[in-house]
Amino acid sequence: MKKFFTLLVFCAFVFTTKAQLLTENFSYTVGQAITANGWTAHSAAGTNAITVTAPGLSYTGHPGSGVGNAVTMTTSGEDDNRTFTSTNSGSVYFSFLVNLSAVQGGDYFIGVLQNTSIFPVRVYAKTDGAGGFYFGASKGNSTVAYETNARSLNTTYLVVAKYTFNTGTTTDDVVDLWVNPALGGTETTATIPNITGTSLDATSISAIYLRQGSAASAATPQVDAILVGTTWADVTPSGATPSLSISSPLSSFGNVCINTTAGPNSFTISGSNLTNANVNVAALSGYEYATATGGPYTNTLSITQAGGTFTQQVYVRFKPTAVQSYNGNIAVSGGGVSTPVNAAAVGSGVNSAPTVTTGAASAITQTSATAAGSIPDIGCSAITAYGIEYSTTNGFPNGTGTQVAASNLSSGNFSSNLTGLTAGTTYYYKAYATNGGGTGYGTQQQFTTQSLSPALSATTLSGFGNVCINTVAGPNSFTINGTNLTTANVTVGPLSGFTFSTTSGGTYTASLNLTQAGGTFTQQVFVRFNPIAVQSYSGDIPVSGGGATSINVAATGAGVNSTPAVVTGAASSITQTTATAAGTISGTGCTVVTAYGIEYSTTNNFTPGTGTQVASGNLSAGNFSSNLTGLTPSTTYYYRAYATNGGGTGYGSQLSFTTAAPTLSATALSGFGNVCINTTTAANSFTITGVGLTSANVNVGPLAGYSFATTSGGTYAASLSLTQPGGAYSQTIYVKFSPIAVQAYNGNIAVSGGGASTTQVAASGSGVNTMATVVTGGSSNITTQSAVLAGSVSDNGCSAVTVYGIEFSGINGFADGTGTQVVSGNISSGNFNVTLNGLVQGATYYYKAFATNNGGTSYGTQQSFTVLSVANSFAVYPSPADKGGNIRVAKNNVQPGYYGVLFFNSSGQLVYQYNINVQSNYINQLITLPGSMSSGNYRVSLVNNEKVLETKTIQVF
Repeated sequence: MKKFFTLLVFCAFVFTTKAQLLTENFSYTVGQAITANGWTAHSAAGTNAITVTAPGLSYTGHPGSGVGNAVTMTTSGEDDNRTFTSTNSGSVYFSFLVNLSAVQGGDYFIGVLQNTSIFPVRVYAKTDGAGGFYFGASKGNSTVAYETNARSLNTTYLVVAKYTFNTGTTTDDVVDLWVNPALGGTETTATIPNITGTSLDATSISAIYLRQGSAASAATPQVDAILVGTTWADVTPSGATPSLSISSPLSSFGNVCINTTAGPNSFTISGSNLTNANVNVAALSGYEYATATGGPYTNTLSITQAGGTFTQQVYVRFKPTAVQSYNGNIAVSGGGVSTPVNAAAVGSGVNSAPTVTTGAASAITQTSATAAGSIPDIGCSAITAYGIEYSTTNGFPNGTGTQVAASNLSSGNFSSNLTGLTAGTTYYYKAYATNGGGTGYGTQQQFTTQSLSPALSATTLSGFGNVCINTVAGPNSFTINGTNLTTANVTVGPLSGFTFSTTSGGTYTASLNLTQAGGTFTQQVFVRFNPIAVQSYSGDIPVSGGGATSINVAATGAGVNSTPAVVTGAASSITQTTATAAGTISGTGCTVVTAYGIEYSTTNNFTPGTGTQVASGNLSAGNFSSNLTGLTPSTTYYYRAYATNGGGTGYGSQLSFTTAAPTLSATALSGFGNVCINTTTAANSFTITGVGLTSANVNVGPLAGYSFATTSGGTYAASLSLTQPGGAYSQTIYVKFSPIAVQAYNGNIAVSGGGASTTQVAASGSGVNTMATVVTGGSSNITTQSAVLAGSVSDNGCSAVTVYGIEFSGINGFADGTGTQVVSGNISSGNFNVTLNGLVQGATYYYKAFATNNGGTSYGTQQSFTVLSVANSFAVYPSPADKGGNIRVAKNNVQPGYYGVLFFNSSGQLVYQYNINVQSNYINQLITLPGSMSSGNYRVSLVNNEKVLETKTIQVF
């Protein structure tokens, strides 16, 4: 079973809000045995019993500091334990305060146990040999791990230990030990981490024990404030007081319609020095809570938190169900805080009536009117009725007037038609609307119905605007309305420039005298405008009679003799010396157009009539154009369209254009690519085109590496200066590339002159000094010690090949130049070969063809071959052999050492012996026969220092 249990020796103090398994402050009578206070002896009971001593230990910031008493242990006495709830998974922590007055060679004095014979955690102290000591710990009876930082005697320390249950094997649980860790914080790296051992893992832990060790090894410790728990926070409490606050208050919900939901709004809870108890948000009628804006929402919250510092935003929704105030406090408690804090909540349930605005009255007659209203807010429920309530009493109470319901509500607006009214009477009215919450009213407005006295009124006469003199405009018209009139005639006019008729096509006179029967009267009057002078004719047309007060109808119009309305159009077809400018006659004015065209100048904002006029004759559908010639290149011209009639000349707004500058352009020059240095390519070419040039020379180049001519076979120079007469120009330029260095010669060939801007022709080419192109060929004639290897030079590169051959190595992928080069001299049609001798039998060799010119050495791809292996049996060849010539002896699978090759003639005499020092596992030796040997048959024997290994027969001639 894999369990991990970390032992924390730390001074423990109990908060009732923590979840410790055990708290022991030794708050017992001094001198009493601890076995009288909940502890049990499990070894040497009654011998040198552990008793309560005073005072207890103190440790800054620890809540158990100075609380209760302590115990002091010596050596060779009773061992005691105190049980707690058994734990068999996760981690078990314990902490205590300890002060040692004497330390010896090292023994354990405190820990936790599974039972009285299995002690999973043991805490030690041993001398450092210099007046101080070290803390240590072990997992069970495994090797003790000690810290390297020496501690001082007679000093109080906080020690924390942790045992972790793991589940991988039966010996993989882990112990950790801390000395003086920070209180109230999070778990840090242990002083002695990851203590393991070969002792079996605990199956559970159920008690803390105190031990008095051997007289020769044990320390003299005073122990106080023991805490046991399952978390770091259980055994490392802080002395600070837990607190909660509302760091961000809850915004007011205001008035909210009943049976609806408002929000969420939110408030923020902040906590410090908290225990790990849940933080609770209590119920408040009408409100519900969540920790995320999207919910879920509940009437209460219980928020888990790890203790210490805490921040939580709480989202609140308001759901009133009754018309009342829901103001109150939301209580927040928990985390070890003794007194809850309150988040003030403000909101009211309402069932509001509609909000209504009273609008204006219109269409007022003697007996009727239309009154308007609007509903900007329907309130808390649907509108069931709306309209206008009116009365003749100023300030009448709501609901006491006459209600006229409406049914034309649109986008919140409505109106009611009020009828049966009394003439000449003032009426007071309010808009109203009703829903389930009641009836809402707008503010009071008023209107007065028309009286019964004679009255004349008239509609508006549309203005005539500007009208050419000696022409007639119209008719426009207005309508006279009379009420309660007498039978006296109604008269209209006069007003200079205007004539009147009662029908559109009737006779028009300077004034009208209209008979009518009295009472109600309506008459449409038609009006014409006939100006005879350039002036304004605006004035009032008098209308009177029928016993009513005279009224005036405004008439507007002016006599004009206007020039044409002209719009200057765009310029087009602009060259160095010409352009076409357009114009439009959008209105001919009061008389016929007699002339039109374009006027231009080089002066900006020139006065109309002071420029050069170019008349046009191509007017079509109001549009025309003029061709402007003799212009100066690169010059800005300002121009206006114009047109003339009997009223004068009209001009369009000024526009401008700029004549074209002289231009040079060129076609693309094909790239030269890679060219061997100190050579010259064939010519490529490009063509220069000029437009509107001056007579200045056109210049080409220079650009390093390139030369130019105007004919393919002409004289090439580093630059050209070409004479030309100006105007249009075209010339083909031939270009050769002559690199002298290995580099890029990319650049731009400048083409300038003729008054035009410089243009650039891109040139590209590179000087190269390429190496030869080499192909590695095949292998042939492979023996146990030699092979023939081939290669070829498919391209010499930029210079002649000076050396070629084969480079070989026993290393696969060997770097170029690191192998053994064998130079060849038999190249023919690019092909060559070399013979390799002295090769190792059975070995694999890797080789590449190579060739060198003054650009460097190039290599073919790597190939390989394997030398034939020597046969296991003794071999001698050739036979017959020539005396004074060479023979080869071979044998595989021999032991390193000294061997001899013995030659016996047919008489059995030894005539020659060749000795070999073999350092490998084979013999493959070339032997030169003495020239003095007689012709005949010979027995050749291979011997070592023990025996004849094998014998062969050969002939020698």
